[in-house]
Amino acid sequence: MSYKLLADVIVVIHFLWIIFMIAGFVLTAAAFRWRKLFDWFWLRTIHLAGIVFVAMIGVLGTYCPLTVWESALRERNDPSAAHAGSFIVHWIERVVYPNMSPLAVTLPVIAAAVVTLIIYVIRPPLQLAGILRKHR
Repeated sequence: MSYKLLADVIVVIHFLWIIFMIAGFVLTAAAFRWRKLFDWFWLRTIHLAGIVFVAMIGVLGTYCPLTVWESALRERNDPSAAHAGSFIVHWIERVVYPNMSPLAVTLPVIAAAVVTLIIYVIRPPLQLAGILRKHR
C-alpha cells in the first residue's frame, strides 16, 4: 500500500473520529433528557475518553496523532507536494482541518468535554449505575 493511500485512509479515519465526537456529544446531551436513548456503556465511555483527549490536545497546543501520522505519510510519499490527496480527501480535509483559529476549535471542544463529563457523572450509563449501586 502506498504512503499516499495510507495518508488518505488516515484522513478518512480522522473524519470519522470527528463525526463520532460530534454525534456522541449530541446523543449524550439528548440522553440527559431521554436516558435510554444513549445508554451504551462502552460507547459512552469511549466517547468520554475521546472528547477529553481531544480537549487536552487543544489545551496543550499539540497536534492530533492522526494529523502527525498523516503528515509523515504524505512527506514520505512526496516531500515536495503541497497536497497529494484525491478529490474526496480534499473535501474531507476541509472538515478535518478547518481554516479557523485554534482557539475557535479548542473552546467548543473543552466545553463539550466538560458537559460530557458532567452528564456522565450525573446520568451514568445504566450498566455503570447498577455497578455503583451494588457497591454502596
